[in-house]
Amino acid sequence: MSAGQDKAPPAVSLAALFFGFSKIGLSGFGGVLPFARHYLVETSGWMSAEEFNQQLGLCQFLPGPNVVNLAVVIGRRHGGLAGACLAPVGLLAGPVAVVLLLALLYDAWGTLPQAQAMLRGIAAAGAGLLFAMAWRMAMAVKHKAVFLPFTVLVFVAIALMRWPLPAVMLAGIALSGAVAYGLLGRDESPGRKPDELLPELYRVVVEQHRWMDASTFAHLYAIAQAAPGPNVLVVTLIGWQVAGLAGALTATVAMCLPMSVVIYVLFSHWERFRGARWQRAIQLGVAPLAVGLIVSGAALVGQSAGLGWAGWAFVLAVAVFSTKTTFHPLWCIAAGALLGLAGVV
Repeated sequence: MSAGQDKAPPAVSLAALFFGFSKIGLSGFGGVLPFARHYLVETSGWMSAEEFNQQLGLCQFLPGPNVVNLAVVIGRRHGGLAGACLAPVGLLAGPVAVVLLLALLYDAWGTLPQAQAMLRGIAAAGAGLLFAMAWRMAMAVKHKAVFLPFTVLVFVAIALMRWPLPAVMLAGIALSGAVAYGLLGRDESPGRKPDELLPELYRVVVEQHRWMDASTFAHLYAIAQAAPGPNVLVVTLIGWQVAGLAGALTATVAMCLPMSVVIYVLFSHWERFRGARWQRAIQLGVAPLAVGLIVSGAALVGQSAGLGWAGWAFVLAVAVFSTKTTFHPLWCIAAGALLGLAGVV
């Protein structure tokens, strides 16, 4: 173990955990993981950069929202069971309240042509941001000639064939993980997987259960992008659309709670095998699959929003702009809303 792993974690009160993660949750638009790293490592000093990367590795390997799982891990580390409960609650409470307020506004004015146009533009911006994330992740994948074909296969299976996500991921992890195990040297580091469940949400909500049409799904995704907090809050909006407040709370809990319990139980066992070749191979093999999921999600959002050639051109512009600059994603979302309102997108 390194020195950073040997020393005891700093003392952190339960109140500090709750309010610290509340600040993280309310800080980011279109995802909060970069804000989480800045706060946990650089601002609060609760963990080192090495510890952050190692603990995030567990959260990226297992299904579920990464940043919620990370909150459970850090809460457990500093506050036991109480901390593991308070940290994710702090992360989600404020953003859920904001997104429910936006849902009320959508119910009241969402059918107005101006609102529809703005949401279409925001959805286009969100698709562009997803494509940019996929590009950055693809550039970070090791052995690109070997692993990026798995990205293409995932895109074909999810976005074109509409196959179920669990089956695609299990088969993909088995194949890409086996390849990674054979290629992985002791000096390699694993890739990263985001909490990207959007293609499966679309398949289940729109195509399988038909709880809403594709346009409404795109509007709810746009609302989630315009609110602070983790991307998983689109699930809250889907629950609201299907069954009101009870549905919103039930959907959020159902998405976050099961894997939070699994993370809490498995964390100590996962740590015992930290650095093992098989563990790193799984994480490396997941990376190209995650890129494929993100590309699939971006394509489905754009398709659901009914974008024309100008809309897809804006998606491409957002992807390039986000990749080449360090501006906050909120500027892209605002530009999408304005261009949608103007009838350009």
